[in-house]
Amino acid sequence: MADRATEVTRPLRRVEYDKRVALGTFENERRKLRLHASCGVPEYWVVNIPERCVEVYREARPSCYAQCERYEPGQSIRLASFSDVVIAVADFLR
Repeated sequence: MADRATEVTRPLRRVEYDKRVALGTFENERRKLRLHASCGVPEYWVVNIPERCVEVYREARPSCYAQCERYEPGQSIRLASFSDVVIAVADFLR
């Protein structure tokens, strides 16, 4: 049986990625993007409804992401932290 103190003090797992559907302005999403990068969230998704695409930002830096990829309907996205998870872009844009 595990030591009770070890169970209580064990750190929580950090956020591996964040995906959001932008309900506000894109300027607001860009501000959130910088905030998430500065907090070290390694992967951030923005579902861009007007342009019918998903923007995936990876490789967090202190104030931005080093990599941005744009995915459109017909394409799929593989999560960086969970490589066995693949999500179709069309699923976000129904």
